[in-house]
Amino acid sequence: MSWSATGGGDHGGSDWEPADLSSIGGIHSNVGIFTVDGSSAVSVTSNLQVNCIEADIAGVLASDDGEDIDIQAVRKIEVSGAIYTDGAAGAAGADDDATGTGGHGTNRSNASDGAAAGTCSNGNNGGSASSGGSGGIGPAGGVGGNGDPGSDAGDLTLRAVKVVIGTDQLSAIGGAGGAGGSALGGTGGEGGDGGDGGDGSNANCVGCDGDALGAPKNGGSGGNAGSGGTGGQGGPGGTGGDGGDGGVGGAIVIEHARPTTSFRSGSTTMYAGGNAGAGGSAAGGSGGAGGGGGTGGFPGSGCNGGANGSYGSGGFLGSTGSPGANGTDGSLGSIGSSGSYADGASGSPTSRVAHKPRVIYQAGGHIKQRMRCRLL
Repeated sequence: MSWSATGGGDHGGSDWEPADLSSIGGIHSNVGIFTVDGSSAVSVTSNLQVNCIEADIAGVLASDDGEDIDIQAVRKIEVSGAIYTDGAAGAAGADDDATGTGGHGTNRSNASDGAAAGTCSNGNNGGSASSGGSGGIGPAGGVGGNGDPGSDAGDLTLRAVKVVIGTDQLSAIGGAGGAGGSALGGTGGEGGDGGDGGDGSNANCVGCDGDALGAPKNGGSGGNAGSGGTGGQGGPGGTGGDGGDGGVGGAIVIEHARPTTSFRSGSTTMYAGGNAGAGGSAAGGSGGAGGGGGTGGFPGSGCNGGANGSYGSGGFLGSTGSPGANGTDGSLGSIGSSGSYADGASGSPTSRVAHKPRVIYQAGGHIKQRMRCRLL
C-alpha cells in the first residue's frame, strides 16, 4: 500500500492530516480520520476524492483553479472551517496606453532692438516678437488586450451517515473575468514660448547746436512681446479591451442518512457564476499646456537738455496658449457575460435544503434509507 499527497492511493486505514500550506489531489482510499487543522490552509491542485471513516475540516481546504472536492465518510463529516472549489480569476488584458506627448511648439526668437538714433533724432522702436508655435497633437491610444475568462468552479460533494455543517464557508463560485486593458490617448504637446520684444533705442542730442531749450527728443518704444503658442490637442483614445467572461459556478451536493442532521446552508451565492470583467477604458489624452508669453522690450531714454522723451510702452505679455481639446474617448470594451449558475433550472440559487429518501437495501424486513440532501 502506497500513496502520495498529490497522487492519491491506499492509506491502509491510517489517519491523514495534510500539513499547513501543502498541496493535495487524487483519489485517496482507506483513510482513517481525514483532518484539516484549524490553523492550516491546504490547496487542492487536482481533483480530490477522499474515502474515509470520518472527516473533520476545521481549517481551509481550497481548490487552486476549480478542482472538484469529493469527501465520502462512513460515519461523519464535520465542517467548521471552509471548503472552496472556486474557479480562478482570469488575467487582465494588457494596457496599450499612448506613450509620450505631442511635439513641443517652436519657441520664437527675441525681436531686434531699435536701431540707434541719428543726429538730433528720436530713438527707434524695438521690434515686435512672434508668437510661439502650437504644440503637436498627442499620440493616439492603441488597442487594449481582452481580459481572460475566469475558470469554471469545481463541484463540492460531501457524503456521510451524518454531515454537520457549522459554517457558511462552502462555495463553488466561478472565477471572475479579467478586466479589459486600457487604451488612453497621450497628452498634447506644450505650446512654444513667444519671443521677447526688442528694446527701444535712446534719443540722440548730438548736433542739436547745444540748444538746451530745443524740442525734446523721445526715446524709442519697446517692442511688443510674442504670445505663447497654443497647447496641442490631446491624443484620441484607442479601443479598450473586452472584459473576460465569468466562469461557470459549480454544484454543491450534500448527502447524508439522518434527516435530523445538523445542517446550515451556506451563502446563497455560494455556487454562483463568476463576475464579468469590466471593459477597458479608452479616454482621450489631456490637452497640452500653452506656451509662455514673451517679455516686452524696454523703452529708450529721452535726450538730455530738452524735455525727457517718453518711455516706450513695454511689450504685451503673450497670452498663455489654450489647452488642447481632450482626445475623443475610444469605445469601451464590452462587459463579459456573467457565468451561469450550475444548479437549478431557473439558475437562481436558494438556501433551501431538500431531503429525498432513496431505498438502498432491505434487510430483516426493515427498509434502510439514505437521505440525499442537496442545495437547490
